[in-house]
Amino acid sequence: MENEQKARERTERNKKSSIVFMIIFGILTIIGVVMLVNGINMQVDSSDAGVVGDIVSKVLLCVFGAILGLCGAILFIMSLVMLTTKFDGRSRNPINNMFKDTVSEFQDMMDDTKQTLAPKHKEKKKCPKCGYENDADDTICVKCGGGLGE
Repeated sequence: MENEQKARERTERNKKSSIVFMIIFGILTIIGVVMLVNGINMQVDSSDAGVVGDIVSKVLLCVFGAILGLCGAILFIMSLVMLTTKFDGRSRNPINNMFKDTVSEFQDMMDDTKQTLAPKHKEKKKCPKCGYENDADDTICVKCGGGLGE
């Protein structure tokens, strides 16, 4: 019951964070679009001696505006997905879940390998002469050389 309460609180906290991020990234997207539009509409005055500087300014404004707008839009969409994704105790990040599942499968494989490679407990057979415990499939005692019989 306590874990469910913590999960609900975590979900609410994540929703609030997602809303804040959506607002921030939405503003970044708008700023990027405004920069792009201003760069496109910027007039280059050919009578001025700084034509090259004006062209460079126009290009940089367009490029940075486009990059900022695109990144803002992508991050806005990611925040929206985070907001609408139900939290069920696992990470919202599918790559993180895939990594955890892969690690879990790898650990299972390692456990199976350890069991396979672990030395098996072999049955022993006592030598009638000296009492030394030999492997069950031995026919001659390792210690005294006496026959173990079948």
